[in-house]
Amino acid sequence: MHFRRQRDILLTLQERTSRLMLTRRLPGKDSALTARAILAEPGGLPAEARRTITRDNGGEFARHETVRKRIGLTAYFCDPHSPWQRGGIENANGRLRRGLPRKTNLGRYADADIDDVIWNLNATPRNCLGYRTPIEAFARNLGVALEM
Repeated sequence: MHFRRQRDILLTLQERTSRLMLTRRLPGKDSALTARAILAEPGGLPAEARRTITRDNGGEFARHETVRKRIGLTAYFCDPHSPWQRGGIENANGRLRRGLPRKTNLGRYADADIDDVIWNLNATPRNCLGYRTPIEAFARNLGVALEM
């Protein structure tokens, strides 16, 4: 996701089944930086939660083979100019824009502030998940019980 300034970039990732969203601030669109961020974010998840990733055709995703070799995350690419092939993340980015509009200067936000926005998204019940939150759905898919 891009914001007002060119250097304001958030990498957004979404687990397809539970719609759990992960983000990482990027200092630029360099493919090495993007690959490191992808390794760091879903790399901490259990292997059964990180099988594939669907990407657009941007140059920032050029190091997809490095990611596949390190954590086994197979990449699929959308056709050019076909955002509907990544509908889940497009929807998630739209939800994220409610808390972080395009005109936002990310330099004024601490990482904890961005984490709070993401936590709010992940803690909001969804009709498509049977009114569970993405966090609850993710835990359920992994067979983990959450304490209330």
